[in-house]
Amino acid sequence: MNAVEHRANQSPALLSDRSPSRSLRILGISPGAVESLDSTTGYGSIVVALFGGLAEQHRVTLRSVRLKGVLHYLNLLRSFTLQRPAWRRYSGLNPWVFRVRSYLAHRAVEQLGDNVDLVMQWQGLNAPFVGKPLKPYTIYTDYTTKLHDAHHYPTYRNSFYRNEQEREVYYRLEGEAYRQACRIFTYNELVRRSMTKDYGVDPERVVTVGVGVCLEPIDPAVEKRYDSRQIVFIGKDSAFIRKGVPNLLAGFALVREVIPDAQLLLIGLSPDRVLNQPGVVNLGFIKDRQRLKQMLKDAALYAMTPLIDPSPGAIREAMAMKLPVVASNVDGIPEMVIDGETGYLVPPEEPKPLAEAIITLLQDENKMRSMGERGYTRVLEYFTWDRVLGKVKPHLHSMLE
Repeated sequence: MNAVEHRANQSPALLSDRSPSRSLRILGISPGAVESLDSTTGYGSIVVALFGGLAEQHRVTLRSVRLKGVLHYLNLLRSFTLQRPAWRRYSGLNPWVFRVRSYLAHRAVEQLGDNVDLVMQWQGLNAPFVGKPLKPYTIYTDYTTKLHDAHHYPTYRNSFYRNEQEREVYYRLEGEAYRQACRIFTYNELVRRSMTKDYGVDPERVVTVGVGVCLEPIDPAVEKRYDSRQIVFIGKDSAFIRKGVPNLLAGFALVREVIPDAQLLLIGLSPDRVLNQPGVVNLGFIKDRQRLKQMLKDAALYAMTPLIDPSPGAIREAMAMKLPVVASNVDGIPEMVIDGETGYLVPPEEPKPLAEAIITLLQDENKMRSMGERGYTRVLEYFTWDRVLGKVKPHLHSMLE
C-alpha cells in the first residue's frame, strides 16, 4: 500500500524531544480505502480533516487496512450465507476480519520501524498490533459494537455475528484494543461512557473531543430563506432501513396531506431505486460538494429518522447551512440536535410524531429561521475541526512519556 507523507514546516531536529511543538512522526490507520489526504466525500472527508489537520504540525503517514484481493474474497467466502443482507453484515464485522486488519496494521508499523513515534487509528474495527503494541497508539472513534448491539428492532436485524460465541470473541478482541490504547478519543459522551462501562477502559484514558463538520459552513452574512417547502435527507442506499428511510417516507405522506406542495429530496440513494410517491425526488449520489452545499442552502429543513446512527455527519452539514433538523432521539444525535432549540427529536419508526414536527416547522418560517440560526451557532462552537484538533494535540506528546 502506498503511503502519503505530509511534513510540518518545522524541523524536528531543532526541537527538544518533549517540546509540545516538536513534530511527531504519526502513522495514521484507516479501515477504509483512503490512503491519501485528497478525498473529499463521505468517511474519507473525516480522515482527511483529522490527519490533514495533524499534518500541519506533524509528519503523517497514512495507511489503509482495507481487505483487498484474495483477503477480500476469502472473507466473503467465510461469511457466505444465502441471505444477502445477513451476508453483508457477517462479512463486515467478524473476528477473522478484526484479526486480519490488526495484522495489516501491525505490519505497517513494523515496516516503518523507527520512522514512527505514535500510531493514531480511526475507528475501533481492529487493533494496531498483533500480540503486543509495537508503538504507543490512540484510537479515535464514533461508536462501539456494544452500543450498536444494544438496539433491537423488529424491522431491522442488526446482528453482525453468526452465534453467541462469535459475538463474545469479537467483544474480547475489541476490548483488548481499547484497554491497551494510551488514549481513546471519542466523538461524544455516549461513546466515552461505553468505553468505561462496557469495556473497562480507564476513565483517565478516554477523552471526548467531538467531531467536525466536513462541509464549509454558509457565510453568516447570507440571508437564508425558508419558503421552499423542501425537506432534505442524505444517506447511503445500503443503509436504507438503518437510516429510517421507510419511516421518513411514511411520515412525509402525512405531511403532504396538510402541505400538498412539500417536497422530499433524497440524496445518496441508488438512482435505480424507484419511489413512486408524490413529492418524493430521488436525486441519487451527489459527488459535487458545491452542488450539495447549494441544495442544502435552498432547502427549508433536514430530516432523518435512523434506527441506529452513531453521529450522522449529514446532520452537522445541515446545521452548518442553517437548517433546522428533525431526527431520531437515538445514539449520539441528542448531543448534536437540541430538542426544541435547533430542531426536534422524535422516536424512530413512528411516522406521526415525525410528520407533526415537520408540519410545525414548514408552517412557521420564523421558527425555522431561529432554529437554523441556533444550529449554525452550535456548529461553529462545537463541531469544527479546529476545536477537535485543539483537544487532541495536547495529548500526543504525553503519550510518549
